[in-house]
Amino acid sequence: MQSQHSPLGPRNPSGHRALVAVPATSLKQRQRKLAGKYLVSDPNDIFYYTGFMPTAQSFLVFPGSVLYVSDLDSGAYGLKSVAVERLKPLKKLRLQGAGFDETHINAGLYLKLRSLKLRPASAEIKAPRHVKSSEELSLIRSAIRTAESSFRAAEIKGTEAQAAASIDLQFLKRGCRPSFETIIAAGKNSAFPHHHPGAEKISKAAMAIVDFGVRKSYYCTDTTRTFFDRRNKKQLAIFEQTLQIQGELADSIRPGVKVSETQGLYESL
Repeated sequence: MQSQHSPLGPRNPSGHRALVAVPATSLKQRQRKLAGKYLVSDPNDIFYYTGFMPTAQSFLVFPGSVLYVSDLDSGAYGLKSVAVERLKPLKKLRLQGAGFDETHINAGLYLKLRSLKLRPASAEIKAPRHVKSSEELSLIRSAIRTAESSFRAAEIKGTEAQAAASIDLQFLKRGCRPSFETIIAAGKNSAFPHHHPGAEKISKAAMAIVDFGVRKSYYCTDTTRTFFDRRNKKQLAIFEQTLQIQGELADSIRPGVKVSETQGLYESL
């Protein structure tokens, strides 16, 4: 009998999803980058530091690397990268003075954490994720390959909705899910970057934009492709102008250049 794979990534024996591609030693190295007292609540940050993606409210506490989970995430007890305990009231965690992620909590939890005299520290918690390890780069490249192969196998024809469904189906066939709603914008709809695919038909008479991404092992891709008829002089001129702008923007990106500077250049072009 073939083993079943989760569309979001491999599962541990209990059925809970965890990233098995990163060894515990590498996860320990990530944890050492966060020196100090912190309460980590963003599931993506918890995943980065532990290799486990919680499905319900969870907290990772430093120092000590203790992951507090609800009964819904009992599969975390098999982790080797951290100690795992059952979720308990925040007052019992002795968090006074700890840094917390103020950008990924609801207002109620924010007020509760501030009452415990915790300090906002989102930038500190997320900083180690800015530089990708060799393991992460490998996972990202794998996700990109899956996204590209899915796109090549899809049928970009019919209506926008049908073409989007074809791409999503290819993701599912490869054991993955879209990282966001697949966008197909044909004709006049291509003027709207976040257009929702509908009944507009794709044809060579008008340009079409395809924006797709896959989520594989919790790493996401985002790719945009433009379809046009090279024999159509108007479409070709638009494409060449856009390509030139893209090239100038790419050439402007280098160490030390602020995102705001690149955005300013884009607006000037």
